[in-house]
Amino acid sequence: MIENSVFIRNISPLANKDSVLEIFSDIKEEILTVEFHRYPNSEQKFCQIFFKSSNGVTKSTAYNGSTLLGVPMSITVLPPVQINNYEQNKITSNKEVFVKGVPKNYSDWKIISLFELDGEVPIKITRIENSTPFKMNLIIEFMNETTTQKLLELKNIYTDDGDLIEISNTYSSNSLQNNNNDIDYNGTINNNMSLLSSSNIVSTTPVYGTPSKSNAASSIVRVLSNNSNKTNVVSSTSNYNPTSENASIDLSNISVPLAYQQIKKVEWDNKLSKLFEIKKKIENRILNTDSKVKDEFCSSSCGYSNKDFSRRRSLSRSLSPVL
Repeated sequence: MIENSVFIRNISPLANKDSVLEIFSDIKEEILTVEFHRYPNSEQKFCQIFFKSSNGVTKSTAYNGSTLLGVPMSITVLPPVQINNYEQNKITSNKEVFVKGVPKNYSDWKIISLFELDGEVPIKITRIENSTPFKMNLIIEFMNETTTQKLLELKNIYTDDGDLIEISNTYSSNSLQNNNNDIDYNGTINNNMSLLSSSNIVSTTPVYGTPSKSNAASSIVRVLSNNSNKTNVVSSTSNYNPTSENASIDLSNISVPLAYQQIKKVEWDNKLSKLFEIKKKIENRILNTDSKVKDEFCSSSCGYSNKDFSRRRSLSRSLSPVL
């Protein structure tokens, strides 16, 4: 839809909705929404601004040539390329990244840990069917666009085992297979997808909501916080193990960063417990060694003392006068 909208053809890669609204602050009330699109087979993007009426379109043309984050804007009413809201090879949200090559045996917890950046963790993980038997593709969503941009700048990351994981804002359609279900934040089925053209979702784990059925397991963690995100209560089943590959996520009504911190705290407490255990064993070994050395020293000293006493006694007898 291009009615009552304009396009910014050349736009800074760092531009986001807030920066666009800031430039158009004088006519902000005329703006309905701001969307970003990718040029085909390119990392570059262009912006589409929707207005309430043609009046907003007319006013926006006055900004043609103005700079947005140091880049002069070219504003036009015609789209640079044909736009399809359900086109393939496009990540429509600036808060999402496409990830390729994640080991299939990675649990949601491990994925969250892998993509933690500056304290920010994923809030939604969408698994996409991959033709590779041991690797999977993901679409990962974060709370803010800054984290996404930093990941895109990295381009690649490596797992602990040295596996290469590629990060981009586009994906290849030949890596997808048909699947009709998508699970949104509330765990409900949504067949009218706005993210992918052919509904290729295998499973989606909304970190705020109920986990995908395919990832369900007996170990469940619930981390609850109040609206201020200052008070946290962590409860778990007796079988809970945050490092387990089979651990599932059920984080209803929670703050994700705080939940993740709680999990890391549990892991750290476990590590400290093991360290104290090792320390205790070492101390016991040292004590046992000291005791053994003391016993040997004592027995040796006592032996020499008895020999000296016998020698002195014998000598005293030999020197005694004969009466």
